[in-house]
Amino acid sequence: MKRFKNVLLVASQAEATKNILERALVLAEENGARLTVMEVVPGLPSGLQAKALHMSAFEFNACFAREREKQLSHEIFPIIDGRLAVKVMVLIGKPFIEIIKAVLHHHYDLVMMTAEGLEGVRGKLFSSTALHLMRKCPCPVWMMKPTQAKSFNGILAAVDPDHSDDTKQALNIKIMDLATSLAQREQSKLHIVHVWSQVRENFYGYSDLSAKQIKQLTYELQMQRRSELIDLVSRYAHMTLDSQVHFLMDDPGVAIPNLAARLHTELIVMGTVCRTGLPGLIIGNTAEDVLRQVSCSVLAVKPEGFVSPVTLPE
Repeated sequence: MKRFKNVLLVASQAEATKNILERALVLAEENGARLTVMEVVPGLPSGLQAKALHMSAFEFNACFAREREKQLSHEIFPIIDGRLAVKVMVLIGKPFIEIIKAVLHHHYDLVMMTAEGLEGVRGKLFSSTALHLMRKCPCPVWMMKPTQAKSFNGILAAVDPDHSDDTKQALNIKIMDLATSLAQREQSKLHIVHVWSQVRENFYGYSDLSAKQIKQLTYELQMQRRSELIDLVSRYAHMTLDSQVHFLMDDPGVAIPNLAARLHTELIVMGTVCRTGLPGLIIGNTAEDVLRQVSCSVLAVKPEGFVSPVTLPE
């Protein structure tokens, strides 16, 4: 976790912000990082001529943001208690767009915020803002469950090793680096999962393969996937970790949430995008399926070279 040097915490409900602010402060202190606390609020349409206000909508929004910034500072400074110089800012606009623009402008390397959707074993924990950020924010996004305790009792790293894809391998290493570092810091059990899918039956229908050949091909694919997973995990053999590896053949969008629920996982570290140069592209529906089903905190990472579809004005 020493990689983060410029952290953005997105404020939400007071109690939820208090919990995540404590974690952000510790992270910033341990990393020698800068910390910014930001809130995004809706404002009046910029083109509105609000005569009753005796000022333009733009002026009203700016005034409102300044006043809310003072209130937010008053709310969080007792928690900070002089431990760190924290910057506070309030922006007006659509939350996920303003957050991503801030990341691009100020070069934040981690966004932390509280998930504010419905909870439950199969409830939707993540709001639309959270899902937009996980798809489109160029830096890692750490979505915290509002009721999360101060430490994580179980961490699940979801990886997809593939020696033929350098971008995917680099993303796997980033996931493992973060998950192993967190597991050590939290003294938590680390579960590492790779879910692989066998070649679809309709693929075989276009070939002249016999049942025996199909069985052999499936076995070879399984052995290759297992070997690639072992190679990835072995990179971390020097670390003192309480860990367990799970190698499953199933639909990843189903198996990962099910495993997380069965293990009572409190944090999943996973990639949400695997291609570079293609703005906002999701790995099929897998990441989306997982995020819509889990009820724990998620640390979502992107590969190097990811291009956000949200850009700064020229």
